Amino acid sequence: MPTHQQHHHEELARELGFVQPKDMTSTTTSTAIDANPWSPDNGENWQEQEDASLNQVDLAGQAEDGPRSYDWESDIDARDCRRCSRKFGFLVRRHHCRRCGLIVCDRCSNSRAYLSPSQILQDPSLPQESRQVLASQHQRVCDKCYADLGI
Repeated sequence: MPTHQQHHHEELARELGFVQPKDMTSTTTSTAIDANPWSPDNGENWQEQEDASLNQVDLAGQAEDGPRSYDWESDIDARDCRRCSRKFGFLVRRHHCRRCGLIVCDRCSNSRAYLSPSQILQDPSLPQESRQVLASQHQRVCDKCYADLGI
C-alpha cells in the first residue's frame, strides 16, 4: 500500500503547504507557475528580475511593422499579472483579457466592454463559440485595453 497521499486539488495542496517538495518533482511545470513568492530562495535577485522585466515592456503596444497582433496567452506561462505583477495563487486568480489575450488579475480587469467580432480572442484549446454571439455580450478586458478602446 503506497504511503503517498493523492491530492485531488494539487494547486490548493501546494498553496497550503500539504505537498512536500519531493512530491512535486514530477510536475516541474506546475511548481514553476505557483512558486511561493515569500520563500527565501525566491527573492534573492528580485531587483534584477524586476529591472529586466521593465526593459521588456511594450508601452506603445505596437510592433515596428504595424499594429500589434494579439495571441491568447497560456495559463502555464503566467506566474504573475502582466499589468501589476501580483503573484497568482489561491486567492489571486488568473483572468484573460478577451481583447489582447494577456493574463491579468481581477484588479487589472475590472472593466467589461462590447467588442467587435474581429477583436474577440478565445482560448484555442476549447471549442470556438460564434463571434457574432460573443460580440453581443460584455467581454472581460484589461484596464489598458479598456482605455485603448476609449470607452
